[in-house]
Parts: sequence; C-alpha cells; structure tokens
Amino acid sequence: MMQKYFVPIIVGCFALGGMFPDVLGSFKPWVPWLFAAMTLTGALRVSLKEIKHALLSPFQIVTALAVLHVIFPALVFLIGKAGLANDPDLYAGLALLSAVPTAVSGIMWVTLMKGNVALGVTLVTLDSILSPLVVPATVMIVAGAAVSFDAGSLMVSLLWMVVVPTIIGVTLHEATDGRIAEAVAPYGAVFCKLVLGSVIAINVGASWEKVASYTGNFLVLFSILLGMTLLGFVVAWTVARLLIRDPADATTITFVSGMRNISAGVVLAMSGFDPLVSIPVTGAILFQQPVAALVARLMQRRRAGTVSASEAVSV
Repeated sequence: MMQKYFVPIIVGCFALGGMFPDVLGSFKPWVPWLFAAMTLTGALRVSLKEIKHALLSPFQIVTALAVLHVIFPALVFLIGKAGLANDPDLYAGLALLSAVPTAVSGIMWVTLMKGNVALGVTLVTLDSILSPLVVPATVMIVAGAAVSFDAGSLMVSLLWMVVVPTIIGVTLHEATDGRIAEAVAPYGAVFCKLVLGSVIAINVGASWEKVASYTGNFLVLFSILLGMTLLGFVVAWTVARLLIRDPADATTITFVSGMRNISAGVVLAMSGFDPLVSIPVTGAILFQQPVAALVARLMQRRRAGTVSASEAVSV
C-alpha cells in the first residue's frame, strides 16, 4: 500500500515541513540516528556467503561502480559546463546527488525483476563501505571550486551513518543465521519508508527559511532532476546490455547503477552544506521510484516480446 502511494506521501512530507518548519526543524539532530537505523534495517538481509559468491564476478562489480561513480558524475559535470545549473549551491546539490552510494531499495527492484540478488546485495554493501572515500572525493572533483564543504566531516558522517550500521547488520545476520532478517522482514520496509518521510519533513523544516527565499526556477530544476534520473537508468541499461552477457546480472546492474541512496544525500546536505544544497537532493526523491517502476515495466514488455518472438520461430 505504501509503495503504491509513495510519491503522494513524499509530497505530503514536503508540505508538512513547510507548514511546521520550527517544530520539525528542531528534530534535525535526530536525523543521522534515524538514517543509521534505516541502514541497519537494510543490512540485516545481507550474508557473508552472498558477498563472497558475488565477489567471484569482479567485472560486473567494476562495471556497476564505474557507471555509478564515473559516468554519472561526468554527466553532472557536463550539466554544469552547459550552464544549466548556474547557482553554486544547486550545482553542489547535483554533484552530491551523483556522489552518494547506490540505493538499498534497488535490491527490491532486482528481486522483482529476477536479477542476481547476491550481486545486488554485494554492490550495495561494497558501495556503502567505500562511500566515506568516494562521496567527498566526487563532490570535490565535480564541484570543489564552486562550493565550500568539510570533506573530513562528510567522511565521518558516512562512516557512522552507513559503514558502521552495515557492518553491524551483516554481523547480526551471521550471528542469527539469518533469523533476524526473517523476523524484521514484515516491518522493515514500512519502517524505512516512515523514517525516509520523517527525514524529508525534518530537512524541509530545518531549511525552510532558505528554501522559501529561493528565487530560481523550480520547473527547470525539476526538469533537470527528471532528466538525470531517466538518463541514469538509460546509461546503466545500455552499459549492462553491451558489456554483461548474463541477463540476470545485466538487470542487477541496471537498477543498482541507476538508483541512488538519496536519503543519505539529504542527511549529508543538511549536515555539511548550505541549506540550498538540499533542494535538488530532496527533489530527486520524487522521481527515482516512479522512474524505476517505468523501467521495470519496459523491461517486462521487452522480455515478453522476446519470448513471443522465440515461440513464433519455434513454431
């Protein structure tokens, strides 16, 4: 039910943040802890066996990480060079959006589309562990001259919000032989969406004064965000189709490389940047899941067409 109405719920959280900025903004110190809890919940599903198995496919891992952290940031750099994001803070938001690790929710789409779940879990875990190094470096390379931020503080935030909860989650999974994941499964997805909604509302409330004074064109900004989201999936799908032979692995790379841990970006934007940096990062949440659903539908139709053509040939 929550997945069906995810976008309206997120819009509602935006509205709540704008209506009660002082009340919700006062909860800003809670945000890193909320995000850490959400990361821990997702990591409880990860086993060392899955990670070890997927590490036997290094080419797939390198391909996915290259799309995530080379091609996508390069697209943002080109957007800046083309003058489509002239405000330094908004450009920094796009750079941060291109730098954050892959989304844990990508595993849901990998599972639904019959991809390689073990590979997907490994990519999410590995990218999360690398994020304290990758995120500051990417932002510095793509937008370093245009924005001021504390790279050291960013690394520490990612360490405590992403890496430590991930290690704890994997450890608990191993210690309980996966039973903890089964126990949490009925409530984990709902909990994560509630936390995400809370983080968005708090973020909007905490930055409302600066956001409300923004005089730029939101239509242009949201068009850029939609275009980036669509292009991210198109690039991921194209690279996977060209370089990866196994259909399940190609599906996995499409969704893992096409999606971003935007909630991590929201938290980082709140803690280490000017409030305006959070606008493009938060706005991207509106597009990622609907575009992922569209991509999944198109891939299903393509598969159905391929099966029909094969049956026709065999007849």
